[in-house]
Amino acid sequence: MDTTLEGTNDLDAAWLVAACFAGPAGWAFTQGAGYAVVKPVCAGGNPYVLGLIALVGLMVTGAGAWLAWRRSSSLRAAAVDNGGRDIDRSHFLAMVAVALNALIALLIITTLASQLWSRCE
Repeated sequence: MDTTLEGTNDLDAAWLVAACFAGPAGWAFTQGAGYAVVKPVCAGGNPYVLGLIALVGLMVTGAGAWLAWRRSSSLRAAAVDNGGRDIDRSHFLAMVAVALNALIALLIITTLASQLWSRCE
């Protein structure tokens, strides 16, 4: 990822879009894979499989937040809140991605807590 402040390029935009979609992808993986394995797990498998699935989702979400935070911190000094330059838009998108990934990480954690406390009831 380019960390210079002279502008952004298409690769930077692609990384920021990937950072925005990392959280929803991690949550979708957690929900989908958890739903797929809940019957075998409750039928006598290891109940901590659901926790492992949630940890993978959290890792994907954390990677997206890290990518966005890294780009945001490199653009923070040059970005202006009411500007219309590429740097300003990239900084805004990075901050939105950080917030979105943080909220989705909280969602995955609360889902994990409910799965581990009410195992197959």
